[in-house]
Amino acid sequence: MFDKLSDTQFEEFCMSLLKLQGLQNVNWRKGTDKDTSPADNGRDIECEYHRYDNILQRTIIEKWFIECKHYKNGVPPEKLNGALSWAFSERPNRLIIMVSGFLSNPCKEYIKKYISENRPTFFIEIWEKPNIERMARKHPEIIRKYNLELSDNLLNYFNYYHLRYIDNAHSSCIEILQEAINKLTVEERNIIFSIMHLYYICCDDELNNINHNISYEQYTFDKLKQQCYMFGNLSISLFVHTACNVLLGMANPSKIEKAIDLNNDLKVKISARCEGKLPKDIEQASSCNTYMFDKDFMLNIYNNFCDKAVKHLLENPYIPDMRIKYYEDK
Repeated sequence: MFDKLSDTQFEEFCMSLLKLQGLQNVNWRKGTDKDTSPADNGRDIECEYHRYDNILQRTIIEKWFIECKHYKNGVPPEKLNGALSWAFSERPNRLIIMVSGFLSNPCKEYIKKYISENRPTFFIEIWEKPNIERMARKHPEIIRKYNLELSDNLLNYFNYYHLRYIDNAHSSCIEILQEAINKLTVEERNIIFSIMHLYYICCDDELNNINHNISYEQYTFDKLKQQCYMFGNLSISLFVHTACNVLLGMANPSKIEKAIDLNNDLKVKISARCEGKLPKDIEQASSCNTYMFDKDFMLNIYNNFCDKAVKHLLENPYIPDMRIKYYEDK
């Protein structure tokens, strides 16, 4: 993922990522933008982590030192001496070692021995490639900025909020889902609903009774409302899972050709069920999907859907007002 970056670019990437993670007063201590300009005294980046302490009722500010190591092979132990020495002298709260690859086993043993023998007052954390990639995937803008390439393994594309939703989807309702979807732009909503429109209509046994004058966004959401009132939050989960999985599949290079074939198959099936005439709104939805099969474009749509809509669902669980039922029973 980081092979195309120079040492300086990797440090710049780390600085940008730290800012996106919420670190404050991030200071890159490199004297110039040239690779030959070393960081000051073995520390590449200084920053602050602000956290509110509920017991003390005040904000605690931690000082962090960041050491960046851009190696294709394992980092040798001697390359950490400068950072460890300066941290021991300056006593930050935390020393983070960010590695574009991984630390060698001798290097990890060296750190364990250092901690055992010196008992430093600061914590030492190692952020290797898998950790850094997981952080970066929450922020597609940084991946685009540094022209980073993700692996073709579909698991590497999963958005943080998508994974959280899969792990623990809260109860929801159609009103909260509508709030979530309204956080998307008009273009994003059109793309999402055009995809879902084909999905729902292909499964609709009452296709010939559909009013084809309404928009595919309106039809899809109306049908979703009907299902939600019948099956509760299960329909919302189905909508989110289907939307995420379809969008994610279109963002995977190995799936794009299959997605195009599926789109064409859906057109044929719908046309057959409509006696050879494809409704205008279906044609619009299908045509829209055809030119959207672009990895970067669809990955951005997928991440925006997760970052805006799925995040909203997770942060706003539906809590029914039990008092209404109680008064009705009375």
